Amino acid sequence: VRQVTLARPENGPDAADRTGPSFIFPLLDPLVGFPFTRRAPAGGFPMLLAFDSLTGNVRRFVGSVQAALPDCALDAQPVQAAQPTEDFVLFTYTLGTGQVPATTARFLEQHGGRLRGVVSSGSFHWGDNFGRAGDLIAARYGVPLIANINTGGTAQDRETVAAWLREWEEGQAQA
Repeated sequence: VRQVTLARPENGPDAADRTGPSFIFPLLDPLVGFPFTRRAPAGGFPMLLAFDSLTGNVRRFVGSVQAALPDCALDAQPVQAAQPTEDFVLFTYTLGTGQVPATTARFLEQHGGRLRGVVSSGSFHWGDNFGRAGDLIAARYGVPLIANINTGGTAQDRETVAAWLREWEEGQAQA
């Protein structure tokens, strides 16, 4: 088990205590119900992981991606609270037969200019509509579809997303 020092989210009941104690993974804040903000390491390039989660699967997957990348400057916030000032990757779910959730659509209308990639959750039982929200968002905003994950995702899905985020950060360092 690995320990890291994490900062509290910018909003929520403990917003005044932004230094927080050391916590053991998983990175879920029991007071506000979503992953903690992680301090950016020296020289790190910040990336927001904005997420929309109906059942908790997407939220848990985002937490597992954060845990897999302890040296990356990742901040995770639900789209309902996020006000991105940096680039972000969107993690969302697919609704019904392939629709983009209304909360995700509203968030993108306001902040889509900073979107750099999308990860979509769905269920294989929807066939061709599996993860379709990600396909629609990627096409509309001209960004890569990083992954379509089945429900809460697998270890391989987490590694696929983590590898993309590492490549993005390396690209930013070279720019």
